[in-house]
Amino acid sequence: MLHKDCFRLGHVVKPYSFKGEIILSIDTDNPKDFHKLESVLVEINKKLVPFFILSKQPHNQAQFLRVRFEGVNTEQQALELNGCALYLPNSILPKVRKNQLLPSDLIGFTIIENAKPLGEISNYYDYTNNPILEFVHDGKEIMMPFNEAFVLKIDAKTRTIEVSLPEGLLDVYTSTSDEEE
Repeated sequence: MLHKDCFRLGHVVKPYSFKGEIILSIDTDNPKDFHKLESVLVEINKKLVPFFILSKQPHNQAQFLRVRFEGVNTEQQALELNGCALYLPNSILPKVRKNQLLPSDLIGFTIIENAKPLGEISNYYDYTNNPILEFVHDGKEIMMPFNEAFVLKIDAKTRTIEVSLPEGLLDVYTSTSDEEE
């Protein structure tokens, strides 16, 4: 399965036990909708690898799920999956309005400010009351607040997001200590 045919569901947070269990973070508005999963696709070396779920149970909060994958039987095997992104086929997405975009759909969009491309969105973090878009600009990872104050326009056809960044935001990430002296 290809990335374009899938949506990002979340990521592997950490190993949980010496028996190969791991904690998953479900990064959606309704994480409980995905607690009945039977399998997921795990991104390993930029390829999507299917894993069947042998057991699962909620862990602390609704967004976390403790699972055991088929073929992952040791803490070391679980550790190798640490931080890997999780995907599911687009075919199981809940029905949304025709023009509605999900936050995970924005990955791959280009951030533009004053008609100048700044970088491509590489990640979306759904922090409570403070969602963040991550993109790379001049070789540096930039974390941008994703809210109405900074986003001027989202164009799904051109896969661009026109923004007005907070003053000094890029400087925080791109300035070097030599420039400060």
